[in-house]
Amino acid sequence: MVDQESDRPTTRFARTLRGERQDIPPIWMMRQAGRYLPEYREIRASAPSFLDFCYSPELACEATLQPIRRFGFDAAIIFSDILVIPDALGQAVRFEEGVGPRLDPLPLERVGDLDQSRLADHLAPVYEAIRITRAALPAETALIGFAGAPWTLATYMLAGRTTPDQAPARRARTEGGIQSSVGQVRSAERRAVDAGMDGGEVQSANGYRLHECLSDVVNQRTDGYGGSARNRARLTAEVVEAVAAEIGPERVGLRISPGNGAGDMHEFDQVSAYEALLCRIAPLGIAYLHMLIEPAKPAFATLRTQWEGAVVLNTPREVDSDFATLEPPAAWRVTSAASSVGAFLPTRTLL
Repeated sequence: MVDQESDRPTTRFARTLRGERQDIPPIWMMRQAGRYLPEYREIRASAPSFLDFCYSPELACEATLQPIRRFGFDAAIIFSDILVIPDALGQAVRFEEGVGPRLDPLPLERVGDLDQSRLADHLAPVYEAIRITRAALPAETALIGFAGAPWTLATYMLAGRTTPDQAPARRARTEGGIQSSVGQVRSAERRAVDAGMDGGEVQSANGYRLHECLSDVVNQRTDGYGGSARNRARLTAEVVEAVAAEIGPERVGLRISPGNGAGDMHEFDQVSAYEALLCRIAPLGIAYLHMLIEPAKPAFATLRTQWEGAVVLNTPREVDSDFATLEPPAAWRVTSAASSVGAFLPTRTLL
């Protein structure tokens, strides 16, 4: 919950992200709710479609609470889907059995026809789900979530599905459009926090749009968002600044993954743009920096030395890290996130 005097979340999860050492570290898992649970499959059968399920505050709340009841995780992840955004804008969205999400492709000349006035009313059930879930959760359990970043949504909306090269979305990017997207992220974070979320983590990792902008290989722009390391860091910095200004820096985290090759990402220079980014956002005093990186890489030592705040360290999936070696970084206020290798044991996956 929230400290009324400081307006800061006080759950174990939130305290850890502020760099406070806990007697027992918080534990949560991405995709901790869903079809691997028999109780989820039972309630899923009660909704005509997946979107109907997402738009039912009661069902979304129940799906969110199920892993908390079963496992007692320290954070609940609100159940929803990023494609409720294009659906709310008026684009036809459907989920085909055995295939996945499909949308009616959106021609570039019709992007301006999307009706943003529908967003608040159409997404009201999502925010209601957040409110009733927060009320139903134990006070010591954090409520977090994921957001549909503009680039990810654009790739779906323009092509109607995922594509190998994301060409339709790449052709649609303009400086003005990017700045408009930053404002939309800011307003979305405000609504989420007002509904009961503890905060938000900006994803500039894993080959998504913000990560692409940081890359000296993928980013071929010739305007103010490309070229120099400072320009390549600009978009991520602007998103972090906007969200921090809207909901408070103590509620904001940033995830980066220097050198990560997800989604065919490439970076010859794995340091310069990240140095420019951290230098720009350091004065904000955000809650934490989440780094997906092998700690033996030189980039980790360089960037960690530059960042004075709390760090969440997440090793890549292919790295079988010896977590005992993370004790020295613990003196740097490093918290280790779950490694995806090995058994899920608190003593192994979290320090």
